[in-house]
Amino acid sequence: ASFSSFASRLVAPAAAKVGWKEDSAKDGHLGKLLRSCLVRLQGSFSAELPEVAAKARELFEAFLAGDETDLPSDFKVPVFKIVLKSSEDPRDFERLKAKLASIEANAERKMIYLSLGAAKDLKLKRQVLDWAVSGDIKLQDFFYPMSGVSSSSPAGLDLTWAFFQEKFEHIRGMVAKASASLMDAAIVYSAAGFATNEKADEVEAFFKDPSTGVPKLPQSNRKVTQTVEGIRTNAKFLERILAADLGALLQGAQ
Repeated sequence: ASFSSFASRLVAPAAAKVGWKEDSAKDGHLGKLLRSCLVRLQGSFSAELPEVAAKARELFEAFLAGDETDLPSDFKVPVFKIVLKSSEDPRDFERLKAKLASIEANAERKMIYLSLGAAKDLKLKRQVLDWAVSGDIKLQDFFYPMSGVSSSSPAGLDLTWAFFQEKFEHIRGMVAKASASLMDAAIVYSAAGFATNEKADEVEAFFKDPSTGVPKLPQSNRKVTQTVEGIRTNAKFLERILAADLGALLQGAQ
């Protein structure tokens, strides 16, 4: 919470200066990239700020009404996430999900898949995970909603990893005749966000047969190894950060 608040305060001045609306006369290529970057950062750290939530709500309602004039593609995921993170009304979740019925382009559908997991309520997050493996989503896309949940919060990551373990045999059956890259993606989006050695050990152990030590997923063993190594690297980085004296920095930015 302290880091998110710190990051939000860092982003706010630049975000306020650049704004949300494209200025074709002044922006240039770098200006567009900067605005897109700042909108994404606000989606990650500033969803609870009233002015950010209000602007995202304005763009969200226009999108649902069919007006995307001020909502370029690279704004959509952060705008959807800001609304769902800041909303107490489950109807916002349902309305965004229902919008899929009128969208044919797979790239556009993917943006909603990646966003729905940002909903505050853990029950809605679980609903997204169940939906991901229900068969209602194309097999090639089923892991995107899982990514949306796992990246939404620490609780979302824990929920996604627990769900993956619970539904492991079902997921393995789903992708049995498909490319190994689909299972690889599900592994990464379910576990790669952890940052403790204990979780690295847990993930590593899960993918081995408890009696023989043989990998459960030979085709994905390399991805499992890379994921575990990534978690251990995250853990080392986090340990260094926690050992550093960041208190003064955080206090100074308040």
